[in-house]
Amino acid sequence: ALPILRDQEKITLRKDSITSAKRRPAVKALVSEEDAPLLSALKAKRRALAEAGNVPPYVIFNDRTLALLSGLPALAQDPADFVGKWRGELDPLGLEVEVDLAHANAWSGDISIPAQGAEDLALRGITLADGALTFAIDGVPGEPTFVARLEEAALVGEFTQASFKATFRLERSTSRVPETLAALEGLDRWLDEMMESWKVPGVGLAIVRDGEVVRVSGHGLRDVAAGLPVTADTLFAIGSSSKAFTTTTLAALAGEGELDWSTPLVELLPGLVLHDEYATRHLTPRDMASHVSGLPRHDLAWYGREGFGQEEIFASLRHYEPTTELREQWQYNNLMYVTLGYLASHLDGRPWEEAVRARIFEPLGMARSNFSVVTSQADDDHALPYDERDEELSAIPFRDISGVGPAGSINSSARDMARWALLQLGGGEVDGVRVLPEANLTELHVPRAVVGGLPDDPELAPTLYGMGWMIDGYRGHLRLHHGGNIDGFSALVTFFPHDDLGVVVLTNRNATPVPEFVVRQVADRVLGHTPKDWSSKALAQVAAAESTLESGEAEAEERRVQGTSPAHAIADYSGAYEHPGYGTIEVAPDGEALSVTFHSLSGPLEHWHFETFRVTAEDNPLDGTMLRFETDLEGRVAALFAPVEPTLPPVRFERSADESLTDPEYLERFVGAYSLLGQRVEVTLTGSTLSITVPGQGAQPLVPKWDDTFGIEESEAVSFSFRVEDGAATALVIVQAGQTIVAERLEE
Repeated sequence: ALPILRDQEKITLRKDSITSAKRRPAVKALVSEEDAPLLSALKAKRRALAEAGNVPPYVIFNDRTLALLSGLPALAQDPADFVGKWRGELDPLGLEVEVDLAHANAWSGDISIPAQGAEDLALRGITLADGALTFAIDGVPGEPTFVARLEEAALVGEFTQASFKATFRLERSTSRVPETLAALEGLDRWLDEMMESWKVPGVGLAIVRDGEVVRVSGHGLRDVAAGLPVTADTLFAIGSSSKAFTTTTLAALAGEGELDWSTPLVELLPGLVLHDEYATRHLTPRDMASHVSGLPRHDLAWYGREGFGQEEIFASLRHYEPTTELREQWQYNNLMYVTLGYLASHLDGRPWEEAVRARIFEPLGMARSNFSVVTSQADDDHALPYDERDEELSAIPFRDISGVGPAGSINSSARDMARWALLQLGGGEVDGVRVLPEANLTELHVPRAVVGGLPDDPELAPTLYGMGWMIDGYRGHLRLHHGGNIDGFSALVTFFPHDDLGVVVLTNRNATPVPEFVVRQVADRVLGHTPKDWSSKALAQVAAAESTLESGEAEAEERRVQGTSPAHAIADYSGAYEHPGYGTIEVAPDGEALSVTFHSLSGPLEHWHFETFRVTAEDNPLDGTMLRFETDLEGRVAALFAPVEPTLPPVRFERSADESLTDPEYLERFVGAYSLLGQRVEVTLTGSTLSITVPGQGAQPLVPKWDDTFGIEESEAVSFSFRVEDGAATALVIVQAGQTIVAERLEE
């Protein structure tokens, strides 16, 4: 009720009575000098409440001032009652309409119809007469015109365009965008200082709230040498922030009945084989999406490896050793997300990229987003990747990870990512466009696993994991987020569901914490907290970490055994070493030393001690890696061990066979009969494979090694070598359990 009480006699007049009074012709009534202040106060109060979006349900008058209702039509024509943001639909079209009306000395306004791609179209001819507000859309054929009246705190009326007619009802928006913008004043200055402190060349920023884009902006430079600025449309790699696009695509498929997250993956992809038999039978898409597969990262299986995509990774899963039982512990794993993308392709019937584009990018209007940095580089507005080298900011090469796209290959802009944040906050719908059912999207936001560890600040909550989203608390506010880091780029997508606030930060700097600081600064300002200086603490931690690394280098040097030398000539280590899951490590001569190449990574090898060599390649993930070579019983360098997964012991890479040992023309020289302890053994050739037949044992395929030497699959303790003279084998030498037997070739 309005706090206007006159005399002792009162009556209550409900809002529907007021509305009907507004419709009636004005009744002439004498407004005395005594009543004039009352009417003025009533108008002022109603105007204030209307601006706040809170029209009262009833008012109280005494009988003497009831006649003042005849003045309410004039009150309804107060422009303040119509000023503000309004949202609703055109019936029967179901089109969502957003109208923003303003009035100072004159009317102004704009209208958006998202489903038709119309955004902030200017309004013209705005007039208020006889309780009705009339306005038209400027520059659109057919004179699209709205005639609106206030009914029950809503704008209700008729829309006409040419001969078409529709009705509409617009509710007053309760958006907090104005207060959010006010809270963000001065943010740009703070961000400039932050970028300078952490040597971040460029930032793309998107902030959304209450279903609206508060701001999208670019800061700094996307290309330092050319002085090109970041814009709201500049493309950045978003790295692992891509994971939620994969789970959202699967959630949409679940909404269509194509997926049950609890179904064992082997039932959906029958070719699945994991290292662990129990995990093979029971692993589900939910386990994979929440990182509880039992597998550690195994990232060097794919990092920098060309031609190793979704199908190849799926086929190689059997070769990656777990460190825990299924569902025992949270362990981040990109390979599982690549496999989820492979599953999405299988269920959708399109490649993962096309499924994401059709199901997410296109409905949201994310027209600039893509799936490869190769595509980005062909765009006129893309950011270059940067890192600090020798204390200087330097551009570095792009890293194309499109082969593992579902885990992290998406590139996007601040403007596009604002749409993505709106989808997450909007329950699967943006601007009236339903992308997936709300229940299926919400399922991704529910905690599934405990990440582990405790925060070092009381205003941060322990971290959980949903499906594609980290879940924690920041200063008492529920927060969901996921970062993304790939060579030269760092990104962070964050949203606060209970506060309807989303923040996206994209940078072109390698492994920088600045996105997290930006999110916290925005949250502090918008949610009413006194901003904290998180950066200074982090800078101190970085300095401490660098000091620790330096002391670690000194400790490693002290543990080095001095005065040792390699057991072989340097050239003897040269060759290819293979692992069925990790691929090939190439060791090659480099002057008087050696170099190593693993996928697209390479660097010099220096002898450390005994049979251990160290990679010395600054600004390379291999830098400091220790490789240990193994000699077989015959004195040959047969394998090397590399610590490719930090949570597991070094992995054995077998030395590859000489290429000549798979050449049928070359292998012909070994074909024939040999006398082995009085028995006749046969060496035969089928295609490019040699086999040996011993009486009573059947044929055994020979596995190529090197220097005319072969083994067999069943035992590593047996080797077969051929003596060759003048291009033909003269004897077969068999080594088993330390014993050597020579089988002379039979002349036939």
